[in-house]
Amino acid sequence: MRVISGKQRGKTLVSPEHLPLRPTSNKVRAALFNILRPQIQDITFLDLFAGTGAIGINALSEGASHVTFVEKNPACLTVLFRNVKQVGMSDKVMIKKMAVERFLQKAEGLYYSIVFMDPPYAYTIPQFLEVLYPLYKKTPADCIIFVEHVRDLDIEQLCVQIGFQYTCRNYSNTRLSILTKS
Repeated sequence: MRVISGKQRGKTLVSPEHLPLRPTSNKVRAALFNILRPQIQDITFLDLFAGTGAIGINALSEGASHVTFVEKNPACLTVLFRNVKQVGMSDKVMIKKMAVERFLQKAEGLYYSIVFMDPPYAYTIPQFLEVLYPLYKKTPADCIIFVEHVRDLDIEQLCVQIGFQYTCRNYSNTRLSILTKS
């Protein structure tokens, strides 16, 4: 796996096969950053369910000023620390070693411009509610939230009930839901 764009483009990231994750495909990462490129310069970025950190590292490479990674799996955290060190951006990063749900419960305010979340594909609607509701309540009005999930799981109704405006893009079996506040 490599950084796909920005100043760190082409740098190799560690991604051992035995990790319990499904990395975001290059196609979806490229599409995400094509959407984000006009607004990513000097913003703060929150990477939930960070895994190897590829999305947040790419955000830094594209010009984000700071990324907070949230990951609870010890094996993923080991790889995440290695990848952040490997691209030489440790000073622009905070890594939270905890479950996303706990991180969101503890946070009083989430002052991020962009949030990306890529939960396990087995994530259910009640689990999405547990994450999306606090994101709606605690992020600024202009925050944009990107949710990568399996295409067959329709979270639109949940998002609209919470108060988000919802759009999506489909890439094969993957859906990228884009949430903004009404």
